[in-house]
Amino acid sequence: DESTPSQPTPPHPTRNVPSILLPAARHLAESRGLNATVLSGSGKGGRVTKGDVLQAIADGTLPPLVSATESVAPPAPATTTQAATTTAATKGTKTADPTATVPTELPVPHVHAAEGSFADTPNSKMRKIIASRLTESKATVPHFYTSMEIPLDAILALRKQLASQHDVKVS
Repeated sequence: DESTPSQPTPPHPTRNVPSILLPAARHLAESRGLNATVLSGSGKGGRVTKGDVLQAIADGTLPPLVSATESVAPPAPATTTQAATTTAATKGTKTADPTATVPTELPVPHVHAAEGSFADTPNSKMRKIIASRLTESKATVPHFYTSMEIPLDAILALRKQLASQHDVKVS
């Protein structure tokens, strides 16, 4: 009997288990136009991590992201590689990566309009207490606001001088 240490299994697509995407994983998948909700995560409680998405991208197992707007309108061309190399060739310049794609049009996010009716859910007892305390605080505690003007001409001149003479960007 030769026992080997168990290694974490790579994420695999599943359809039945709802996945919880961590924000970094969601952003990575959406920025690449991929649907990461089909992954089962290796994070705590089955959460899909950025590493899970990167692994699935490397394996090529993520399907493209399908939204409600794509089913109504035909998909716009996402990239044009030939146009980028043709433009670079006519200008006599070399591109850093000839296989790189240049986005021609960014996808328009779908905004859910307020259609139909809605259900007005009454506040819980705790929410009511929080609201009354916040209102009481604003009404009884003195509040004041102040503003101040400071001349920054000398600082802005120094910033321009550093940028032009020393190639230092001060922000």
